[in-house]
Amino acid sequence: MHAESSRLLEQYRRERDGRTGAYTVQITAKIDTAVMQLANFPILSLGATSVASVTGVSNSHPLEIALALDNTGSMAPNIQR
Repeated sequence: MHAESSRLLEQYRRERDGRTGAYTVQITAKIDTAVMQLANFPILSLGATSVASVTGVSNSHPLEIALALDNTGSMAPNIQR
């Protein structure tokens, strides 16, 4: 999956632990560098892991989800309109 020619999502994995009710999402990606190429770093590898648990969620204790979208400052040019 290419977001742009300089960014590549390498791996996306998600799983649910039936015992604990935890959801895990892991991603790895590689990004072509511009300035760092001068120091012989043409590609930057990165990764992230997130874990969320839904233990205790029920009709009497619902799950509340919030989403924050930053479209100001340095994030504004990255939003496709």
